[in-house]
Amino acid sequence: MNRFDELYNRLASLTLIVGPLLLVIAAVLAALGIGTATGRWYENFPEGALMIIGFALLIIGLQALSRIIGQTQPRLGIVAALLSAFGITGAIMPSFARIDGSNMIARGITVEQLDRVHNAETMASGENFLLRFILCFFLSFL
Repeated sequence: MNRFDELYNRLASLTLIVGPLLLVIAAVLAALGIGTATGRWYENFPEGALMIIGFALLIIGLQALSRIIGQTQPRLGIVAALLSAFGITGAIMPSFARIDGSNMIARGITVEQLDRVHNAETMASGENFLLRFILCFFLSFL
């Protein structure tokens, strides 16, 4: 193993520690109600930002872990890489909803209007939500 691979594995291991730690901090912020002005789950910017950074770090670490697994068992490495990518992609969606909601309130949208956008019964959002989510997901990896 050359020096670059060794350093890469150490940094990837660090992301597997820091990523979940950021997710725990985000959960503590949500439980304490820090970062929200209206008390709505979809309006907590600090929680959403910490979640996106934590998930971005996790996908880096999980892809490195999949590469290590793939060196001895290629099929298992491919399955681990795909499942981790799909799982984290789906997990980033609520993170972006929090950031999007706080931006809407900062721009002057009322809580009642925001409640219509983030319908609590269906958990659905506006028609442009998916496009904004995809942009936020890919920009978080730049």
